Amino acid sequence: MTGSAHAGRRRVDPFPQKHPDSHQIEHLAACLESAFRIPAGDHLVGVLGDGSETSNSEALRTWVSREVHRIQREAVNGCMPQLADQLHRRMCRWDGLV
Repeated sequence: MTGSAHAGRRRVDPFPQKHPDSHQIEHLAACLESAFRIPAGDHLVGVLGDGSETSNSEALRTWVSREVHRIQREAVNGCMPQLADQLHRRMCRWDGLV
């Protein structure tokens, strides 16, 4: 098969935003801060942050950023069985086995 067969196809990135930008992280953190009524202060820095933050809000942003990235990695890794199955089916159809 030549490259021209795919010339009309546009490559679509299945993960258009691999890493949320700082605005998204700040928005998520602000929503959680409000929902959990996290008070001003710095008592959560050691619990949520890495120790360099100066406030609960900063520590929460650090935590949200870490958790979002962890969740994304788990989601990508978790879909591997489905991807493998779909690829196997596609390859079998292409090879005329199905």
